[in-house]
Amino acid sequence: MSWDLLEEAKKIIGINSVTYESNRSIVDYVTSLLKPLDLEVKIQKGECYDKEQFNIIAKKGPLEGDTLLFCTHLDTVSPGDSSLWTKTGGNPFNATIEGDKIYGLGTADVKLDALCKIKALEKFKGVPFKNPFIFAATYGEETGLAGAKKLVSENSIKPKYAVVGEPSNLSIVYAHKGFLTLEFTLVDAEAKETTLTEPIFKIDFFGRSAHSSTPQLGINAVQKALDFLKTHKGKYEFISLNGGELINVIPDKAFLKIKCPEKLISEDEGLHLYTEKLKKSFYVFTPAFVEALEDIQTYFKKLFSEFKKSPLPEFDPPTSVLNIGVISTQENKVRFFLGIRLLPTANTDEILIAIQTQMDTITKKYPTIQMTKRVARLSLPMKTDLTSKLIMETKNVLRSMGLQETLITKSSSTEASVYRALGAEAIVWGPGVSVGNVHKPNEFNYTNHLTHAVTFYEKMIEQFCVK
Repeated sequence: MSWDLLEEAKKIIGINSVTYESNRSIVDYVTSLLKPLDLEVKIQKGECYDKEQFNIIAKKGPLEGDTLLFCTHLDTVSPGDSSLWTKTGGNPFNATIEGDKIYGLGTADVKLDALCKIKALEKFKGVPFKNPFIFAATYGEETGLAGAKKLVSENSIKPKYAVVGEPSNLSIVYAHKGFLTLEFTLVDAEAKETTLTEPIFKIDFFGRSAHSSTPQLGINAVQKALDFLKTHKGKYEFISLNGGELINVIPDKAFLKIKCPEKLISEDEGLHLYTEKLKKSFYVFTPAFVEALEDIQTYFKKLFSEFKKSPLPEFDPPTSVLNIGVISTQENKVRFFLGIRLLPTANTDEILIAIQTQMDTITKKYPTIQMTKRVARLSLPMKTDLTSKLIMETKNVLRSMGLQETLITKSSSTEASVYRALGAEAIVWGPGVSVGNVHKPNEFNYTNHLTHAVTFYEKMIEQFCVK
C-alpha cells in the first residue's frame, strides 16, 4: 500500500536517532516500510557508544552482476539547545512544514533521503531486476562511518556503483575531503587535589554551531575559552574546561572554572560569569599545565597556516581545516578531540609525524606534563573519475529530469569513501542543502527536492537494474 511522503517524513523525524543512542526505534520503523516490498531484508547488529546499533540491508535481483548500492545513514548529530529550534516550536523532532520547506533534525542530514529511496522502490514491486540492487540504511555515520565500515568488514556488500545520500542541492558530488580525528590526553602530575571553602568562578562561553567541515560559518566556544586562558595567563588557577559533544560539530558552548582573587571579565564581554561553590574535592592545575596547553594550541594555529599554503580551489573552503570539537576535564586530566578535514592531496602520515614531534617537544619542555595522542578516526578522501559510467549515467538522468548536471566537491567526509576504497564508482547525491544548514538549529529540506529525489532514484534503478 502506497504512503504519503510528507506524512511519513513527520513520523521519521519524530524518532530520536541521535548517534549516541540506540537506533532500534528508527530501524524498526524503516524496516516496516521495506517489508511490503519484494526485498530480502536483513538486520546487521553492531555497537556504538556502548549502545546496540543496527544496519538494514535490503537486497533485490540476482546474486551476480554489477551491484548498484543506495546508502543512507539514519543517525543524526545532537540537536543542541532545543530553544534555538524556533521553526519547530522548540522541539527539533517536530517536523514542521512552512511554505516549500520542512524543518526538523535530520530533514537534510539525512533521514528524509532514506524515505525518498524507499518511496522510489515502491515503483518496482513485482518488477524483476537484471542486476543486483542493495539499499543500506546505516548507523554511526556521524561518529566515524561506523555502520558502513561494519558492512564492509563483514563482507556484506561489494558494490560496483554506490550512490550515497547526503544533502547536495541535487548536484553530483564526485570528490570530498577526508577526516582525521585525534584524541589528546594531557595529565598534570603535580596538580593538587583540594577542597575550597570559598566559591570559585565559572564562566560560560557561547559560540555558534556549524558543521566542522565549514568552521568559518561557526564560532568555536571552546576556542574562545582557550583564548581567554591565554589572555589572562598568570591571573588565575585553572580547574576545568568542558565543552562540545561531537567532533564534527563546531561547539557552541564551553564552561570554564577557575580560582582567582577577582573578576577577570566585564559584563560587556558577552560572557556569563557567576560563582559556584564546589561540594566535592577537585584538582587545581599547575601553571606549567596551562603553558603546555597554550603551546599545543599555538602549534595547531601554525598547522592551519601551513594548510593555507596548499589550496585546491574546487573545494570550499579550499584548504584542509581543523577544529577542536570536544574538551573535557576529569581529576588531573584534560582530554580533547581535534578534527582535521583533509584535502585529497594532504599527506596524513606527514601530518601525524609533525604533530608527534611537537608533542615530544612540549613534554620535554614541561616534564611534569604527560601527553598522549590516539587516532580516533580516519576517513579517507574520495574522488571518482568524471568519465566513469556512474557519473555519466547520473548526468543523463538529471538531464532527462530537466535538472542541472552540476558537478561539485564536498568539504566533509561521507560513507562514499568506504565504498570507493573497495573499488566502487561512488558519488554523493541528495535533496537539500548542506553548507550553513546541517548540524545547526532549524535544519530544513525543500519539499520539491524530496519529490525530485524520488524521481531521481526511480530513474537510477531503472537505468542500472531494470534495463
